[in-house]
Amino acid sequence: MQGKNYSILNVDRYSFPLKFLSEISEFVLELAERDISDWQEIQNRLKFLVKEQLPWLNELGTQILQILEFESQFVLIKGLSFHLYKRPIADYLYLALAAHLGQFTVHDNSKKVIWDVTPRHSSSNRKLTFSELNSEAPLHIDSAFRNQPEKYFGLLAINSAREGGHSVIVKAKEVVESLNSSFLGQQCLTILRQQEFPFEVPPAFIKTGKSNIILAPILADNPIIRFRLDTIEAGLKACPELATADRLWALEYFNNFLKAYPNKIQFKLDDGDIVFVNNHQVLHGRKAFTGGDRLLLRVRIDQSNLDSSQAHDLQQKIPVAI
Repeated sequence: MQGKNYSILNVDRYSFPLKFLSEISEFVLELAERDISDWQEIQNRLKFLVKEQLPWLNELGTQILQILEFESQFVLIKGLSFHLYKRPIADYLYLALAAHLGQFTVHDNSKKVIWDVTPRHSSSNRKLTFSELNSEAPLHIDSAFRNQPEKYFGLLAINSAREGGHSVIVKAKEVVESLNSSFLGQQCLTILRQQEFPFEVPPAFIKTGKSNIILAPILADNPIIRFRLDTIEAGLKACPELATADRLWALEYFNNFLKAYPNKIQFKLDDGDIVFVNNHQVLHGRKAFTGGDRLLLRVRIDQSNLDSSQAHDLQQKIPVAI
């Protein structure tokens, strides 16, 4: 990536000490044998290993946070060799870096924090999501249907797409500024800020006794943008009383604006590449691709449930730029 909108970190320290790899391997075996599922404990152990043996990886985590908060809001990392190790070793090397950005969140009722983004064949009536298909994924944020979407997410390319599959990035602030330059755009922004839209929660994320619809504006302060068209359309179908003329007009205008928006940043992940994204400030998508061996590992990272000491630690790592 080039220019101010594009941040690349080239890491040449791609080999890991045998002692570190040995301890990671022993840790993975311990997790399996003891059936440890406390992700706070797991993160603490990983951070301790990195601090003791790989301080440069800890420094890389701090640099990533700085970029996500105060610079380009997403960063591509090249040169790490996580993908060359067998899983689950590769998974925990990846998590050892991601652990410095906040707290992992589970993806579904399986309580896993890593989700395999790869084409699947549905064996049931469940509708497959973007991450299970090889078709185009329209611009959206992750977890738009959560009351508080995660602050960050990461993707590690184990096997990149051979044809297609380019990542697409759009910065929310730039989209808002562009919309604000026209009268109709201003009208659209007003509705997206002042009206609540229904987002349907996928079945895998619904806890017993909870509603499968959340209400939220598309534009706000935190996150700046909350958008995933298919979940909104499903929510409007489930709540037809909310399918008012102004909501439908604003939704269509905004979606068409995004499709035609010229300042999309596109890049292709190579094997071993990692991208971290500020999910509160960036819309992302993916071009269609061919072949069924593409495999990315996704981790979502939250900061809303950090305790005061953890929050203070993060503030010390990423001081506000003056």
